[in-house]
Formats: sequence, structure tokens, C-alpha cells
Amino acid sequence: MPDSQQTQILPDELRLSGPALGTILRNRYRLDSELGRGGMGTVYRATDLELEREVAVKVLSATSQTSDARNRLIREARAAAALNHPHIVTIHDVGEESGQPFLVMELVPGPRLSQARPTDLARVVDIATQICAALEHAHINQIVHRDLKPDNVLLSDTSYSTNVKLADLGLALPAYGARISRAGVIVGTAAYMAPE
Repeated sequence: MPDSQQTQILPDELRLSGPALGTILRNRYRLDSELGRGGMGTVYRATDLELEREVAVKVLSATSQTSDARNRLIREARAAAALNHPHIVTIHDVGEESGQPFLVMELVPGPRLSQARPTDLARVVDIATQICAALEHAHINQIVHRDLKPDNVLLSDTSYSTNVKLADLGLALPAYGARISRAGVIVGTAAYMAPE
């Protein structure tokens, strides 16, 4: 894209409203469309201009730009980067643009499990088996997800099967590590948390 057509955005504008479509982060990642919003920020379909491939970029929202949220984003990047498994979303990069942290990851073409709940028993078992394989790999590598829910399971259908990708390791912790969340503060999604 020629420089004259790139969307330019002022640092204060970026921090207050989040990046506009067409914004290029760190002269490399162009935000093409919004994929979804969550508690921590917005996920965009983006283009890695250097490698000429589509990626997903998670940008922290202005309200999430606390040191805890930044630490959580870095922890997500490190936890996922430490894991190399076909059923865990691959992290490509982490960075900051005008004080706004972002995470670049593999783009998974397909819905979240919450948007495409299977009804066929064989498909349910296949998806559950893949989720278990991803969790087993994480546990072997001393990573505990802590926010497993249908919104964090991405489905990529092929003509013959469904490939599952576990995403959003923002609350993941090394099994041996210190907890960043403060004592007495509950983190996770209440409807999917273990009762204890």
C-alpha cells in the first residue's frame, strides 16, 4: 500500500479509541477488519506486510491498559510461544504502538466453538479429544490455561474434519509460577470456572 494511502493516527487518538481499520502497527501489521471484542481488547484480521500473510492482532482496549492487563498480554504471548502444538494458536509477535500493546497470532479461519456447537456425537468426541491433546501438551510444559471455555476454542473446518485451536492464554500460568492476580480477586469466566 503506498504511503499516501496509509491511515495515519495520532498517539492520543490511538489510546482513546483504539486503532482504526487500515492502521499499520509498527510499520508491519495492517488492521483490515474487526473479528471480535472481549474483556481485554479487540481482535482484528490483519495483514503482515513483511511476510505477506494474514494474521490476527489482539489490541488492548484503552480501559484494559493497566499494568495487570499488560502483564497478562505478555504472559499470554510467552505462554503460547512456549507451546508448539497443532491445537494451540501460534503466537508470531508482541509489541506496542503509541503506548498501546498488541499481540500478533495465527489467524484461524472459522468460528468459535460457542458459535458452532456440534450436535453429532462423533464430532463432539473429535473436538473434545483435540482440546484434551492441547491441554495435555500445555500441562506437560507446566502451563495451566485457567480460562477454558467455548469462546476460547477456535474451529477450522476442512472438507473431512474439524481442526481445533485453543486460544486466549491471557490467564494462563506456569504451574510453578507466581500469580499476577491479587489475592481475593477472581479471574476467569464465572460460568466456566471450577467451583473450588
